[in-house]
Amino acid sequence: MTADTANPGWSGKTGNPVAGIGHVTGVPLQEGTEAYLCGPPGMVGAARKALRELGLHQDDIFNEEFVHQTLPA
Repeated sequence: MTADTANPGWSGKTGNPVAGIGHVTGVPLQEGTEAYLCGPPGMVGAARKALRELGLHQDDIFNEEFVHQTLPA
């Protein structure tokens, strides 16, 4: 959906992907619509909140969170 910065051939949106959720057009959030999120916990939480505010039911939002794990040396 978005990229932090755009290469010359990129025609999509740039910037914060959570902010981009409110600008999605052509995808009605009707009953049966599902969202699949993946990323760091803060981003997933913010995206989940934005989708809920747009009317998507919490049971229709699925996610994976990427967390940093330090392994012993």
